[in-house]
Amino acid sequence: AGRPGDIKTGMLRSEIADFSYTIVSSELESLILENNFIKRYLPRFNVRLRDDKNYQFIKLDYHTEIPQIYTVRRLTKEKGTKYYGPYTSGLAVKQTLKLLKRLFPLCGNKKTGNRPCFQYHLGRCPGVCIGKMKLGVYRRSFKEIEAFLSHRQGAVLQSLKDQMREAAENR
Repeated sequence: AGRPGDIKTGMLRSEIADFSYTIVSSELESLILENNFIKRYLPRFNVRLRDDKNYQFIKLDYHTEIPQIYTVRRLTKEKGTKYYGPYTSGLAVKQTLKLLKRLFPLCGNKKTGNRPCFQYHLGRCPGVCIGKMKLGVYRRSFKEIEAFLSHRQGAVLQSLKDQMREAAENR
């Protein structure tokens, strides 16, 4: 029994002809499966994902000379790419990327060269784009980002505390 006055739920119940379920191993698989079913069957009452939109993912792209991080709605099976998500809230993705950019200095350029990226001028890029930081060191910082996005923040937090302590000692 639904709540009194819940017309939609009553209408949905009256139209049930069959019921089946699929067991999946994670919430991620569940969200992707739900998304695929909605796109395939176009249910009348579920209009939120019927259009061409998909859940957002955070993509770590190692294809470029300088690795990049951004959001995507489509997953591709490229080597050298890692995805985190899906995020059901666009705001959550935005906040996560904002936090990552504050915690980890990220470069805006895809290649090294003579011109620094805009982030460098703002003091948010370590200078990998102009050779002030080695690419290998920068790429290793992306492993910390991966750990952070994989919910292994303990090591990342300890590393940040060590860096803070070292900076305070060198002051």
